[in-house]
Amino acid sequence: MGPPKKPEHLNVSIESDLVVVQVNGVIDGSVAQYLQVVHDELALQFGYALVLQQATKTTTLTREARHSYFEWNKARTYPGAVAVVGANFATKTIAMLLGRAIKSLVTISGEIDFFDTDVEARVWLDEQRSILKKTRQTSPGAQNTPTST
Repeated sequence: MGPPKKPEHLNVSIESDLVVVQVNGVIDGSVAQYLQVVHDELALQFGYALVLQQATKTTTLTREARHSYFEWNKARTYPGAVAVVGANFATKTIAMLLGRAIKSLVTISGEIDFFDTDVEARVWLDEQRSILKKTRQTSPGAQNTPTST
């Protein structure tokens, strides 16, 4: 079947262990599934995944995307962190509620936080990176493979 096709309204770049994402419009199921594959590939290499989501052009998160993220997070076996920059009120609210629901059911570490600037987000992601690297190094058998807590 292969990896999903990258949606046209999605811009993605990789900076070492960081995925930088901008969605120009709706985060729908196709965006969610594509980003999950990218996230999983990073985790295979680093044992964790970091995301910088540029949300200034994101309009909403569809029900299909929320369901996809929820199911994917239930099965995810590695920690990660997501920094969201410039989310509108509706997108931020939906993402916070989804994050809370996931945290209530999933034991793996997954942090999400919201920022006004790219600089603030990158500082926070650097802090998360340090924490995740330490966690990975202290986990038994955690050499470049996804970890579970």
